Amino acid sequence: MTCRRCETHILQLQIKKRKIQKK
Repeated sequence: MTCRRCETHILQLQIKKRKIQKK
């Protein structure tokens, strides 16, 4: 399980990856 802070961090990383993939 991930803590709330880790969850938000993972979400931010996923968003960055998605942006890079969209490019």
